[in-house]
Amino acid sequence: MRWLKVVLVVCSLTSSSNARRPIVITVVASELQEQYATAAQMALARFQLNASDVQINIVDSKCDYTKAVAPLILRRDTIDVLVVEPKCREVACKVADFASEWQVPVVSPIPLKRTERKRSLILLSIEYKTYGLLLQKLFDHFRWNRAAFLTSPLDPECPSAVTEVYNLLMRSNNSISHYIYEERLKPPDYKEILLKTAYYAKIVITCLTEPELRRLLKASEDLGYSDTGRMYFINIQLPGKHFSEHLPHSQNLLNIRIKPMPRGQIIREQIKKRVEFLSEANYTKLIQVYDAVFLYASVLVEHRDDPNTPRDMLERLLKKSSFNSGTTEEVPLSHGRPQLELQVVAYEATVPKVVFVLGGDTGDRLVQVRQVNWIEGHAPDDQPWGDPDLPQMAIVFAALGAFIIVLVVAFLLIHRWIKANSIVTGLPDEDNVEDAPKDVSQENQNRTYRSTSPSHVRYTLLNPRDLAIPDERSAR
Repeated sequence: MRWLKVVLVVCSLTSSSNARRPIVITVVASELQEQYATAAQMALARFQLNASDVQINIVDSKCDYTKAVAPLILRRDTIDVLVVEPKCREVACKVADFASEWQVPVVSPIPLKRTERKRSLILLSIEYKTYGLLLQKLFDHFRWNRAAFLTSPLDPECPSAVTEVYNLLMRSNNSISHYIYEERLKPPDYKEILLKTAYYAKIVITCLTEPELRRLLKASEDLGYSDTGRMYFINIQLPGKHFSEHLPHSQNLLNIRIKPMPRGQIIREQIKKRVEFLSEANYTKLIQVYDAVFLYASVLVEHRDDPNTPRDMLERLLKKSSFNSGTTEEVPLSHGRPQLELQVVAYEATVPKVVFVLGGDTGDRLVQVRQVNWIEGHAPDDQPWGDPDLPQMAIVFAALGAFIIVLVVAFLLIHRWIKANSIVTGLPDEDNVEDAPKDVSQENQNRTYRSTSPSHVRYTLLNPRDLAIPDERSAR
C-alpha cells in the first residue's frame, strides 16, 4: 500500500497549510479511465467523503512516458497522492522515479520499485499507442466462448505456453465455458488457416517467429480481418526467438516476450505476473487499493478537525472498517521521512501488506502492519467492470429453481391423492360384501371384520388353532 502511504503523507503536509483545500488524488492510467473514475467515486461514497474533501484527477498516459509526465509536472504542487497503473510498466517506473524526486507519495495496485530501470522477465511488447484499444477490444469479446491457437510443430514448447496464456486470459470470465482449438500452421497457407479459424474464433493465440508473425498479419490484412476487427492475435515469443526492435504493427496484436529460463521451461507463475492484469483478481486488488487510499483520506479529514499525533492517526486508521485485524511492529527508520506516510503496497499470497512510516521528535520508527484482513469483500455489483448480466442471470436461475420445486411438490401431492382414491374405489361395495356367500369350511373359520377407519382397511383375526404347531394341531 505504498501509494496509500505516500498519498497520506502528502495530504498531511498540505492540510496543515490549507485546512480546507481538498486532498488531490491523481491517477495515471493507460486505459480503463472510466472504470478508475467509477471505482474512485464508489470509494468516496464508502468512506462518506465528498468533493470538498477529496478530488480525483485521471491522467491518460496512453502508455507514453512524455504524455504522462507533462501534465504531472504542471500539477505537481497540487498532487497529494499519485496512483500509478502498472500496465505499462516502463512508464509506471519512470513516473514513480519522478514522483520520488518531487517527494510525492506513489501508490500502485502492483508493487513497483522506484529504482527499477529494466523490465521484468516477461515483457509485453506492443505498439503503445494501440495497446489500450486492443485490450479493451479483447475484454469486449471475451463473451465469445471460443478461441484458437495456431502452433508450429517445430516448437515443442509452443502448445504448453500458448495454453497457459489462454487459460490465464479466460480466467477473467470463468462464468462462461470456453473451448480452445488447435490448428497446425504450414506456411505459406496462412490465409487458408485464417479463413478456417474465422468461422469459430475471434481471439487467435500464436507462437511464431517474427517473419512468420509478419506473414500471418499480412494474410489477415489481405482478408480484411484486421481492419474490420474480426480477429485479434496474441503471440507468445519463446526464448531464443529473436525479434527486432520494431515489432509488426497491428492494432490487433499483443506480443508476450519470454526471456530464457532454466532448462527452457515455461514457468506458470512468471507468465502470470505479466498477464494477471487481464484477470478479475487484479481489479479486486484495485478496489482494495482504493479502499486503503480513501480510508487514509478519511482519517486525514478527521485529523483536520481533531489534530492528533501520528500514532493516534495510525490507530484510528486501523480501527476503520476496511481493516478488522492486524499486527504491528516497530523497526528503526532512516531520517528525513514525513510525519506520517503510507509507503508500501504489497501482496503476499493475495494478502495485502500495509506499511506506515511514523516520524516524531523522539526518533523515527517504522510501524508495519504485517497482515491486514479485509472484511467480507465486495459483491459482484460492487465492481464497475463486472459482468452486468450476472445479477439478472442469478434472478432467472433462482426463479427457475423455485418453479421446479413447486412442480415436484405438486406432483407428489397429486400422486398421493390418486393413490389414496384408488384404494377406496378398488374395494367392493358394502352391500355386495354382505350379500356375498360366506365360506364356513374348517380351513376358513377365521372371521373377517371391516374396519371403521375412513380408509376401510380390512383386518383378519386368526383362529388360535391356526397358530398352533403342526404336531399339536394333528394331535387335536
